[in-house]
Amino acid sequence: MKRKGKRSVFITLAILVLVLGNTIIFAQNEINIILNDKKINFPDAKPYMDAQAGRVFVPVRFVAEGLGALVEWDPIDRRVDIIKDGFDIRLKPDEKRLILNGIERPIDTAPFIKDDRIYVPLRVVSECLDMDVEWDEETCAVSLKSKSSKEFVIRGIRLGQSEQELVSNLGEPDRRDISEYGFDWYIYNKDYSKYIQVGVKDGTVVGIYTNADNWESARGIKVGMARANVERLLGKPLQGIAKESGIYLISKQDEEGVYLIDCSYVTIFYDIHNKSTVTALQIIDENIECGLDDYYGDYSEKLRDSFERQIFDLANSIRVRNNLRPFVWCNKAQASSGKHSQDMADNDFFAHSNLKAESPFDRMRKEGIIYTSAAENIAAGTANAIQAHEGWMNSAGHRANILDDYKNLGVGVAYNSNSRYKYYYTQNFYTGR
Repeated sequence: MKRKGKRSVFITLAILVLVLGNTIIFAQNEINIILNDKKINFPDAKPYMDAQAGRVFVPVRFVAEGLGALVEWDPIDRRVDIIKDGFDIRLKPDEKRLILNGIERPIDTAPFIKDDRIYVPLRVVSECLDMDVEWDEETCAVSLKSKSSKEFVIRGIRLGQSEQELVSNLGEPDRRDISEYGFDWYIYNKDYSKYIQVGVKDGTVVGIYTNADNWESARGIKVGMARANVERLLGKPLQGIAKESGIYLISKQDEEGVYLIDCSYVTIFYDIHNKSTVTALQIIDENIECGLDDYYGDYSEKLRDSFERQIFDLANSIRVRNNLRPFVWCNKAQASSGKHSQDMADNDFFAHSNLKAESPFDRMRKEGIIYTSAAENIAAGTANAIQAHEGWMNSAGHRANILDDYKNLGVGVAYNSNSRYKYYYTQNFYTGR
């Protein structure tokens, strides 16, 4: 696929050892490129090294064909884009810097153009694509190996990566929430079209969730794929997860499929209102999941606040995916929602009207909300914000509220261990006068 205003770049290869000004000195020894233990054949010209920088250069044609990346050239900006597995690398000839997933990084040697072809430093590009690079001086060989053959890599992030790698790829999170698992969710919500939550514990990535549509698994699973096709690739989902206290049965089998893949529990959420196609993905490290020997985890006000903000973000990310503008957060709507959730938790009921027969609209007006249109969603019994949101999106009326033309949203969450459903969730939507 090509971007508007860009053309694919195809480069031949040449060997050189030293580039100083316009002086080129050719090498006598051939440089070999070994990709995942397989030698790459170059039928005509060969890779070469800048001896001063100690870097091997290859044309971007190798990056495209050898590494399986999409390579595009922007002639107006004089920029080459390299895209693969959620990594987006942008380089310019003669500039010692690159942009990786929107974050600028310095590099010690610059790409350049020779004979109308662009050459890029192999180590820099390969490491940005999450590959290990080793140089063997005796054999003049560069060995490239994929760090991971994991099924799911989202925006260049996979389970097992370090926090440092995460921040290097995506930058500092826009917010840090806590989770019922005991890890922190790093929330990236600046661009809802790329929304992602990344779970981090003890400096390691242990969880990922996204409902954005910009990812694809190693076997081609992606948003919009029919459930039948997913199951052809992965088989039938699990019926339950064995933990120390027993087997936790997985409910809502029609709305999600849970698999044990790459030592992690992968939940694929389906949109039953869109022909049961993939709509979101969650990955939790196996040890983390099995270590939560309680459905709800430990409640705290900080966890409640995290759920409220996540529900707001999840609603906005799915709206943006459907070409709708995001909601605006409203403290008054949060107050009306929070009070109703707490009322349901304290008095052990689940309904839109409270025990005083007050409707959602009565409660919103009490908080000083003046509206031309308004609505409410409630949920109970789910363990977290993600489950609440995905459940609403598979309920026609709740889904309609999330995707309707309201402008403002407030979210309230409450918990009572003595109540029937434990957790209670409320969304109040409205458009003001």
